[in-house]
Amino acid sequence: MRYSLSSMAFGARRSSLLGTAHRSACVAPSAGLLVSWRPRACAPRPRAREVTDVCGPDEFGRRARLPRFRSTGGGHHICSRDSLQISTLVCSTKLTQNVDLLGLLKWRSNIRALNENLKKLMKVDGGEVVKFLQDTLDALFSIMMEFSDSNTYDKLVFDALVFLIGLIADRKFQHFNAVLEAYIRQHFSATLAYKKLLSVLTEYVDTASRGLDCEPLKRAFKALEYIFKFTVRSRCLYSQLYEGKEKKEYDDSVRILLEKFNVLMKSPLEGNTLLMQGASLKYLPMILQDVATTFDPVLLSHLLHDFIRSLPPDRLMKQKLQSMTAIVGTQLFKMEGKTF
Repeated sequence: MRYSLSSMAFGARRSSLLGTAHRSACVAPSAGLLVSWRPRACAPRPRAREVTDVCGPDEFGRRARLPRFRSTGGGHHICSRDSLQISTLVCSTKLTQNVDLLGLLKWRSNIRALNENLKKLMKVDGGEVVKFLQDTLDALFSIMMEFSDSNTYDKLVFDALVFLIGLIADRKFQHFNAVLEAYIRQHFSATLAYKKLLSVLTEYVDTASRGLDCEPLKRAFKALEYIFKFTVRSRCLYSQLYEGKEKKEYDDSVRILLEKFNVLMKSPLEGNTLLMQGASLKYLPMILQDVATTFDPVLLSHLLHDFIRSLPPDRLMKQKLQSMTAIVGTQLFKMEGKTF
């Protein structure tokens, strides 16, 4: 945009806009606004004296006054060809400009596209997602709560959550781990999420235990620790809200899931099954600390015993020993007054 100084006003006083009678000046009246005066060459003219023009109202309804000059003596004066150029930059610190991520954050405005937006989330650049980590997590768990009576979006939301947790596990974004921990402790409030998370995970493990390829479970293993942090926190919130209601249903869900893991460990199949067994040995001990706070530790210890014993003796010996070492190092193994 270009404005002639001899005919229009910008709403600033002479001292802040023109300063002294130098040939160039630059001021920033507000954040994100750059005003630059780029005069064109004029022939020397006599010294000018100031005359004020009153122009139309500015954006605040005030009538601006613009200094102009008439020649009274030696020196230079502002040429009518001088121009004022304004550049602005608008930057949001709240909403992303990424269309795919924005579609998920505003999912309520277009529920028909929710299925597609959940899939697109997993293609968004990680750096953009982690900047809006809390908003994205809020959106995912809001979807879970909104469709608590349906499983239409359960797997997509679960996979999207695994994607987010996987980003935090990346070395490049490890400093966001504290943000995720704080979110679980202070902001997370989805009381029904534990039902959805356990249901999807059990289905994935069951698929793998039957020798079928289950790519989502491969990704979920790396996020298993935080999946159970969300699960346990959700159950605790639900129990506090409804005074321990549905405790048996919760215990049954956890028990069935662990029994599915034990079935997986018994399989003699190679290939993907062997990979799944190795991942189970590595990542399952990581959930024990949280699970033991809401699940019977004695029953949990028996299920873990079966978990280790289910693996054939000549299979994954090194991984089995590492898993047993990790289990022994948990608080579950150190509990007093418990017979395991």
